[in-house]
Amino acid sequence: MRGRKAFTLIELLVVIGIIAILASILFPVFAKAREAGRKTSCASNLHQVFLALEMYTQDYDEYYVPLYFGATTRTWCGSRQADGTFTPESGPLYPYLKNGQIRWCPSFSKWVSKGIYGNATGGYGYNDQFIGSSAYLDGNYLKVRPAHVSQVTDPVNTIVFADSAYWDMVSRQIEEKCNLSAPCYYKYGGAYDANIHFRHNNQANICYADGHVKARGWTSPGWGGGRDTSVFGLGFVAPVPVPRGVVPAAQRPYVDYWFELDKPTLQ
Repeated sequence: MRGRKAFTLIELLVVIGIIAILASILFPVFAKAREAGRKTSCASNLHQVFLALEMYTQDYDEYYVPLYFGATTRTWCGSRQADGTFTPESGPLYPYLKNGQIRWCPSFSKWVSKGIYGNATGGYGYNDQFIGSSAYLDGNYLKVRPAHVSQVTDPVNTIVFADSAYWDMVSRQIEEKCNLSAPCYYKYGGAYDANIHFRHNNQANICYADGHVKARGWTSPGWGGGRDTSVFGLGFVAPVPVPRGVVPAAQRPYVDYWFELDKPTLQ
């Protein structure tokens, strides 16, 4: 009986080459599919946070939860203790959340494993100028004066929460952030550092005041700390381009359109 013929070296190299080509094609596809699954889990997390916020408003005469309670050490998601630790149990939304905690965005761990807020934000930021405070009036974020539900004239197009982060110039890395800034510091006109984090295949999950969550790509790349931060997934969403530096007064309502309570008519 004749023996089985072995593969030649050339045949083996051809097979290995084919496998390598297939892997280079399929691995990015699998990675995108996994990220799509994480994006879905993240959207579910955001919706749960919104439901907690909605229950809070029902108990507090339809006022939204304050961003801060007179100091930056106590926020909507918890409090900073004297030893520097952050405890979510003292957060006003804690009683309304399943198991008391905001679930951590599954895609944020590759950027930061333990945030400066002890993961209490879940990797999400809260509309700071228009919903969690009235800082658009005078620049004061610490005064406890959140928006009333009735003030949101277009809830379908008003951002409440979103995937959020910021570029820390000191640590030179992405950090957890509890507040979500509109592109323009409304009172004084300065453009903010970008802090919407487009971590899901260049998209960010955004939760609006009617409760729906939508994944969006950035409309303007981010900057902060004197550098382009879009390389870290940071950017802006606005119906018009976001200029750097001072934003002219006439442009501010359009630059901050998705965050504002009263919106201008888009051309």
